[in-house]
Amino acid sequence: MDAKRVVIGSLVGGITLHAVGYLIFGVMFAAFFAANAGSATGVPRDPPLQWALAVGNLSHAALLTLAVGSRVRSSTIAEGFKIGAIVGFLVWLGVDFILYGVQNVSNLTATVVDALLGIVPAGIAGAVVAAVLGKMTVSARAESQLT
Repeated sequence: MDAKRVVIGSLVGGITLHAVGYLIFGVMFAAFFAANAGSATGVPRDPPLQWALAVGNLSHAALLTLAVGSRVRSSTIAEGFKIGAIVGFLVWLGVDFILYGVQNVSNLTATVVDALLGIVPAGIAGAVVAAVLGKMTVSARAESQLT
C-alpha cells in the first residue's frame, strides 16, 4: 500500500473515529461510564485535550487502514466494517484490561463494556476506510486505462 492511501485512509478513519467516538462515549454512554468509575478521583480532563484525541484517533485509524488496505484484493464496505470491528475490539480489549490491571479508573463492568463498544466506531471507520480506498483503486484503474 502506498503512502497516499495510508494518509488518506488514516485521515478519513481518524475523523470517523473522533465523531462516532464522541457520540458513543461522550454522549450516549457518558452517564454509564461516570457511574462505573473506579475510586480514582479527578481523573477526567475538562475539557478534553482535542489535539491528544486527534493523535490517538489518527494512530488507531492508521492501524485500521493498514488492516483493511493490506488485503490482496480490495475490501468491500462490509469487509471493512468486519476488519475494523475485530481490530477495534482486540485493541480496546487489550488496552482496557491492561489499564484495569494497573489503574483504578473504572470497574470491571466498564472495562468490558468499553471494549465491546469499541467495536462500533472501529467498525464504522473500517467501512469508511474500505469505501475510500475502494474509490481510490477504481480511480487508479480508470486512469491507467486512459493512458
